[in-house]
Amino acid sequence: MGNEWVGTALGGLLPEKEVLAIIEDYEACKNRPLLHLGVDSMKTMGLVINIESAYGIDIDYERFHLDEIATLERLKGFIERHR
Repeated sequence: MGNEWVGTALGGLLPEKEVLAIIEDYEACKNRPLLHLGVDSMKTMGLVINIESAYGIDIDYERFHLDEIATLERLKGFIERHR
């Protein structure tokens, strides 16, 4: 899994220029909180919907916890576990 999934997850939530910068500098960004990357609480639901629809993940919202996707690295693990 390359870093193209970052664009899928963040698509429409951040300007394309910012998304491309995050993809290019993934190693430096991967453990920073998504809030520091510009994904606030209002955009978090959009991110969840993006990954759910793009990857066909059926998220159990009763058991889902935001800590599972708190950073890009955790988000990547979440996608990999649920694919």
